[in-house]
Amino acid sequence: MTTFALNMYLYLAEGTVVCISNGVLVICILGSKNNRKRREFLIIVSQAVADTIYAIAFMLIAVHRLRLEAAGMLKSSFPRWECAQHPALVLHDISTPLLGLVPMAMSINFLVSSVAPLWYITSGVNYTTALISVPYLITGVLLISNYIVLWNDPTPTSALCIAANGAAHPIPYGIMLGIRLIANMGSAAVYLAIVIYLTSSHGKSLSSLSNQQRKTHRNAKITLGMCLHIDLVGTQVQTKYFSRLGYIQLHLAFVRA
Repeated sequence: MTTFALNMYLYLAEGTVVCISNGVLVICILGSKNNRKRREFLIIVSQAVADTIYAIAFMLIAVHRLRLEAAGMLKSSFPRWECAQHPALVLHDISTPLLGLVPMAMSINFLVSSVAPLWYITSGVNYTTALISVPYLITGVLLISNYIVLWNDPTPTSALCIAANGAAHPIPYGIMLGIRLIANMGSAAVYLAIVIYLTSSHGKSLSSLSNQQRKTHRNAKITLGMCLHIDLVGTQVQTKYFSRLGYIQLHLAFVRA
């Protein structure tokens, strides 16, 4: 077995673990009535969906490249439009901005729960829907824009179909990467603002809450705080999935509504 093939099989193994882990995570959340009512858990489901899309994209591209190797076509080229239609590239283009926008939404939610806890607790379905749907709507606009400019593009590109190496149009894909980078930096800035606020406020904003509201707020902060930690760690390591999922699943075992 070649080193190239071994790497592709590792993609498949990692992707399988991620899909299974995310599946268990989503079932744990959606299978519990209490968890389904909690906004922060629904955001985790949104993050799990984004991670799963990314994992499936890598699994599909691994299968594609293994087939190319078996056919001796690793150094051949395809028209850019043909690569762009590959399901792996479609999913990759979806997950690229999504993995920045969803954590950004999570950080904004954490900020709202810290600065305006009473409004956070009493806010309705519209806020939750907007928080979860906006990252996917922005991603949809970027994806459609990418395919509009790529339509029937005959430009030759590597048969490996690498998005950053010509398989995606450089302008929309550059915007996707830019949004992901800006969103990650924005998340870090929001988290810093949260730390500064919590350090200076000493919990004064919680004084108007009842005991039950404080408990609800505390549980939300624990959940979001765990996700904050994993997101910050996740930006510093090469492993794409395992650290975040492990901590969230560990948290699900201990935090109760």
